[in-house]
Amino acid sequence: MTHIPNFPEFDPDNDKTNVGKRWEKYTSRLENFFLAMNITNDARKRALLLHYVGEHTHEIYEANKTEPEPDEGEKYKTAKTDLTKVFTPKKNELVAEHEFTACRQKESQTFDEYIIELRQLARYCSFTNTNDRIRSQLISHCQLSQLRKRVFREPDKYTSLDAVIELGRSMEAADKYSAQIERDLGFAKAITTKNTNYRKPTVKGERGRSRNRKRDNPHYRSNSRQNLSQKDTCFRCGGPWPHKSKCKAMGATCNHCGKENHFEKMCFKRNNRKNRQARPVKAVNYESDYEQDKSSSDSDEYAYSIKIAKQNPKTQKSPRVHLKLNNITSEILVDTGASINIIDQSTYERIGLPKVKRDKGPKLLPYGGGNPLKTLGTLKLHVETKTRHDICKFHLVEGNYGSLIGFQSASDLGLVQVINKINRVNNPIEKYQHLFNGIGKLKNKTVKLHINKDVKPVALRHRRTPFHLRDKVKAEIKRLVDEDIIEKVENEPTPWISPIVTPPKKGGQEIRLCVDMREPNKAIVRERHIMPTLDELVNDLNQAKIFSKLDLTSGYHQLELDKDSRYITTFSTHVGIYQYKRLNFGISSASEVFQEAIRSVIRHIPGTKNISDDIIVYGRTQEEHDKALEETFDAISSAGLTLNKKSVNSIKRKYLSSE
Repeated sequence: MTHIPNFPEFDPDNDKTNVGKRWEKYTSRLENFFLAMNITNDARKRALLLHYVGEHTHEIYEANKTEPEPDEGEKYKTAKTDLTKVFTPKKNELVAEHEFTACRQKESQTFDEYIIELRQLARYCSFTNTNDRIRSQLISHCQLSQLRKRVFREPDKYTSLDAVIELGRSMEAADKYSAQIERDLGFAKAITTKNTNYRKPTVKGERGRSRNRKRDNPHYRSNSRQNLSQKDTCFRCGGPWPHKSKCKAMGATCNHCGKENHFEKMCFKRNNRKNRQARPVKAVNYESDYEQDKSSSDSDEYAYSIKIAKQNPKTQKSPRVHLKLNNITSEILVDTGASINIIDQSTYERIGLPKVKRDKGPKLLPYGGGNPLKTLGTLKLHVETKTRHDICKFHLVEGNYGSLIGFQSASDLGLVQVINKINRVNNPIEKYQHLFNGIGKLKNKTVKLHINKDVKPVALRHRRTPFHLRDKVKAEIKRLVDEDIIEKVENEPTPWISPIVTPPKKGGQEIRLCVDMREPNKAIVRERHIMPTLDELVNDLNQAKIFSKLDLTSGYHQLELDKDSRYITTFSTHVGIYQYKRLNFGISSASEVFQEAIRSVIRHIPGTKNISDDIIVYGRTQEEHDKALEETFDAISSAGLTLNKKSVNSIKRKYLSSE
């Protein structure tokens, strides 16, 4: 008996959003395995594929396999193709191009990882020259600002994708090595060596190795030999200096000031309550990936302190963002409940002590009342995000408790978006409650499918429904019959019969009944209607500020099929043969027919557009939007259509910036 080597199982339910990519990687690894094991027999390769993928994937294959049985030499390829069609459905080209154009390099991505992501997205796009589009995307949206400057300065030198990739890799490597060297040099400057003659900068009131040594150390002697043999005190942990190993305070957080790399008993702020400050020196600042691409600026901290600026996002509960204040990156809290912007003293010093207007200004009261904040004046700063910039007024407050940006500035900079529910005296939802009951039917119109009689009808073999799904299929069929969407076929010929596919719905408790219409679609002649493009929609929505989105309930099922067209939708189940009375998913011409039908209902209403079963209502003012919404509800009601109940919660006003 031949031993079958182990190979991992494929789980389609794990990370469903990337199931297509995972399936592609899985089959690539499996084919490398076949090559390594010298497996060339086509039937054996298919058998091993169906064995290794596991029971769940095998059931999916049985429900979607090609009929009839493929020829010898094509069995493995056909089985792989059948599963690929399930796991990697065909993408809409417009959506694919939009995803490609919107793809930006993430903070955690390397340059090469960004290139790989662009290449994967470009596979689903119909670009005339894919390399040129990837080159343009790299230049525009990578995080290497120096690369853009170099390419714009020498455009003739970087006309090819390979040249831009080579430049980006070299710049990323240079930044990485440079940052490592700077960190090493920073540690050498910030952490004292074992030289006993090393002295900390001394000012009045400073402890440790200062000119107050006589007062702080009763064992101090003026004899230089005795001083050389005596151990000093570490200003971080309070223990003897120099250490035989790493200082215990390195990495610790002070319980008094919240800063790192010293114990509370040695905290400068705690022991120097009169706030007599030492001469500040530049701290070693470990900047995050986002900050490294910006212009460098180190924090001003107390002597020899080390500040770790990069935080774990899992522990960062408050909404903090990195903004540029006067071209220096700073971390600021976004507070939508605040009406003004606040900057503390440490941030003020860090950005270079800009000019402050010494005026009293309004009293700044904390939430719930209490004593007003102590202000030192106001100043105007240039604030910049990744996409916008503005001049904002800040109030300088006493203390080092962090800076925050208020609601108005955060809105102007695009950091927050306001979404308010429609709240009118005459709420249209209350007036049109009947629009949210059941599945409607478009009045005075039936859909006639154009069927080519020259195409020979095909009655495909019935696909057996797995036993654990039969009760769910039976319940779904009963629901569709009760809602007048399908009907049982009895005492009439059935030249066309298609099998069903039963993928699970979100949550996995229910199934979705789908008919495999690939064979009938060969006989259906499509109607050609103009579909709206993304550019046309963007142009129509230009200058609109208030939007609502309505969703038709089971969109296609609200269009009735002509009686002479229903026979081609016939499908077989374990409880009998049925056919559709309404337009069903899977018909090749369904999307264009449905788009045109809904467009004809709302075409006379200004400020209304539809994309398939989604209806967008928009306006430049509240009155313009509400009028269009009212007219849309009237048109939908007159046409006999209904809306999804869940869309009641999605009817919102979305105020967009005019920038």
